[in-house]
Amino acid sequence: MSRVISNALAAHTREPAEELLALDLGRCDALLSEAMQTDKAFHPLVSAGRVVSAPMLDSNGQSVRNPETGDVLTRVLEDKVPKLAAIATAVRVMERRAKLLGLDAATKLQQEVTITEQEPAYDLCKLDMNEMHLYGYLLEKMHNPDSPDRADRPSCATKCRPSSRPPRLASCKRFSRSWTCSTSPLTR
Repeated sequence: MSRVISNALAAHTREPAEELLALDLGRCDALLSEAMQTDKAFHPLVSAGRVVSAPMLDSNGQSVRNPETGDVLTRVLEDKVPKLAAIATAVRVMERRAKLLGLDAATKLQQEVTITEQEPAYDLCKLDMNEMHLYGYLLEKMHNPDSPDRADRPSCATKCRPSSRPPRLASCKRFSRSWTCSTSPLTR
């Protein structure tokens, strides 16, 4: 029963799609025909509201004259801009028609993906003031090895809250890839 319903739904949706395709192809054909007619038509060159003409020349480069009147024969110059625009339009219409019919070859895409592991973000809110200063010191030392040693710096523990400084850190999270600590005092 469900197979019959699926087939009916597929046929029902296929018909409007085919009709739409036929309609779009008909539009493309009409636009292409109009572009080709514009390309074949003669377009006089107009400048300052006047048609531009030039003298006709013979094979020697001399002006051709009317044998009866002696006047120089001229010809109207052609404007190439409408022809070039018609050609560009025809190319775009043909590209659209080819896409509708599926004539274009599939475009191959090549993409490189590099996956790197990111370190987990640490919750710095759980650190007390001394641990924050230690963390800042370690980051600075990691990026600038010539920075002064920790012993040469004023400690927050001596200035702020001496009671908050633990003599030993019971456990430390990994601060960087190259620096880990355990239950011993922090040393290099």
